[in-house]
Amino acid sequence: MAACQPAGRSVRYGDVSRKFLRRTFPNNVHQKDIQMSKVLAALITGLFAAASFAQAPAAAPAAAAAPAKAEAKAEKKEEKKAEKKAEKKAEKKAEKKEEAKK
Repeated sequence: MAACQPAGRSVRYGDVSRKFLRRTFPNNVHQKDIQMSKVLAALITGLFAAASFAQAPAAAPAAAAAPAKAEAKAEKKEEKKAEKKAEKKAEKKAEKKEEAKK
């Protein structure tokens, strides 16, 4: 039976992983602590991004809206002028027809 068991000084798998963790992450830093620090780093980065987005000036789109209003007004004026011209033409044609009948 003694031949089936590992020797007292042999390395077991659990010991290897503990030794690896101690060498890789000194000062009792564990995997959970590393994950938590990554989450905190992501949250802080998100806060900075949100703050910079909130402080960005939005004046450029508002300035572009003013010329659009002026263009819309100019188009309305042109449409009104075109309608008036069409009405005048229709009136002149009606007058010519009436004169022709007399």
